[in-house]
Amino acid sequence: MAVIRDATITRERIILDENIYENCILEKCQIVYRGGPVQINFRATDCVWVFEGCALNTIKFLQTVGMLPQDASRLHITPNVVVGGA
Repeated sequence: MAVIRDATITRERIILDENIYENCILEKCQIVYRGGPVQINFRATDCVWVFEGCALNTIKFLQTVGMLPQDASRLHITPNVVVGGA
């Protein structure tokens, strides 16, 4: 498990699973979550969130049972997001 601490990361593909992001700033990144364990505490600005594998299957399941809208474009993620923290 990689530990990324106190970093500012710009325009990269960030894989959350199996990594620790502590006190980081992500700018204009592609943030990928695949459904695995995560430890995160970061601020994301103008990033794109991507769900793959198990995470994507969970979203599809929640859409099937009516807990999320079928049209993913109706999901709203704030452009400036703070995730984690104590």
